Amino acid sequence: MTLNPTQSETLYQSLVQSIQDVALIVLDKSGRILFWNPGAVSLTGYSAEQMLGQPFSTLCVDDSFEDSMFSMILRQSELAGRFETECEHRRADGSCFWAVVSIVPLTPSAEHDDGFVVTMRNITKRRSAEDELHRTLKELSDIKHAIDESAIVAITDKHGIITYVNDTFCRISKYSREELIGKTHRLINSNYHPSGFFEKMWRDINQGKIWRGEVRNQAKDGTIYWVDTTIVPFLDDQGQPYQYIAIRSEITNRKRVEAEIRQLNEEMEQRIYLRTAELEQANLKLSETLAQLQESEKLRTAFVSALTHDLRTPLVAQQRALEILQSNHDKLPEKLAVLVQRLEGSNTGLLEMVNLLLETYQYEAGQINLLWSEVDLVNLVQDCFESVSTLAEVKQIKLINDLPQTLPTVAGDAYHLKRVVMNLLGNALENIGPGSSIMIKAQEAQDEVQLLVQDNGPGIDPEMLPHLFKRYYIGDQTRKKIGTGLGLYICKMIMTQHEGTIEADSVLGQGTCFKLTLSKHRKEPAQ
Repeated sequence: MTLNPTQSETLYQSLVQSIQDVALIVLDKSGRILFWNPGAVSLTGYSAEQMLGQPFSTLCVDDSFEDSMFSMILRQSELAGRFETECEHRRADGSCFWAVVSIVPLTPSAEHDDGFVVTMRNITKRRSAEDELHRTLKELSDIKHAIDESAIVAITDKHGIITYVNDTFCRISKYSREELIGKTHRLINSNYHPSGFFEKMWRDINQGKIWRGEVRNQAKDGTIYWVDTTIVPFLDDQGQPYQYIAIRSEITNRKRVEAEIRQLNEEMEQRIYLRTAELEQANLKLSETLAQLQESEKLRTAFVSALTHDLRTPLVAQQRALEILQSNHDKLPEKLAVLVQRLEGSNTGLLEMVNLLLETYQYEAGQINLLWSEVDLVNLVQDCFESVSTLAEVKQIKLINDLPQTLPTVAGDAYHLKRVVMNLLGNALENIGPGSSIMIKAQEAQDEVQLLVQDNGPGIDPEMLPHLFKRYYIGDQTRKKIGTGLGLYICKMIMTQHEGTIEADSVLGQGTCFKLTLSKHRKEPAQ
């Protein structure tokens, strides 16, 4: 068939375009470049002027394309009639690309000497995709290895027939892989759980839901073990499960500890029940005494005396006995030693509570007389910081004394003012965490000095602030031990006796500031 001129021109343009899309290079017999087409310019960024006469191997990143090795490749292409490989090349801007390189020898003719035709096709995207696939497969392999090393894994079909188990499953169940494959998990059923337990499990996973639970199984040798189990359904295109994967972790030791704790709790509950009955009797006695105290102030004084004798005296004696037992804890049975330690802490708390109650009644009865003097707040705060420095260091809390050395004195009782500052420091140390700080600074007014005790801890709930200084108000127990609700109440009474004030301000997440306002001079009582 003969082509007309228009068809010939179209074919010619197509051939030119195809050649421009592929790097086409002609080499002489030694491997130097004789021809460099536009496709090669586009692919490599090198112009024909830069590359003509240069060895082709200068483009290659791979060491296998050094001059001596490239000569062997050319000879191989002559013998085989063609040589093809994939290798990495370097562009003029320094970036690299991957290409399929085909080398075909030229048969010498009247128009040209012998040499080689080289074509290069860019496959960088394909290689990147392959590399990404390899990385993904490697990551999946690593994840599988990590799961197999740390978890008990089993795969079942939709009927519950085991199709895969890992080595950890075999090790803990003591069954071989051959004994497990093709069976159901009934093989390791310990008959501990009621039938409804597994019925619900199957109902959930058949609906495509993930199921989680703790299961007690029985190994081949009869030993019992517990596993924390998660079963994930694999769904087909219709949303129906076609297989399940179960990932388990052994929790046998945890369940044993939980059982021991339950037993200890039951024993403690029994003791608490007995102790509560005793306390109820004591509370009944206190209630009767309080009813009598309401009749006269004289009976109030009698109650304080009874409280001291009936509660404080036996508590002090009991504390001494517990301290002796605690000092010999290494000679006691383990459970008894733990009980002694807990009882000592409980007794100490009760004794502190009784002492605070006694002190509260003394303040309310006006039995506390202040020893007025000129109080140096700088020295007072320094003494308080030294008293709590060890505890602050243990809790990794920074103490900052920001009082000026020229701060004027105030009128008051140094002992009781120190109690207020120590109470505020103690509360702050109890409620803020490691890395926090407590700062004390002062503000001077005309006739007053304001002492600020502030921390950068978690702050106080705004709803609690109006009640902080009320009698027996304990507030949020989530961040501190159970108290009496009397500490800040006593602080309030001390400041009132000093004709001063105590206020609290707090922002959740930023900290709390207590402000003490004291007079520089004692106010004269009204005539």
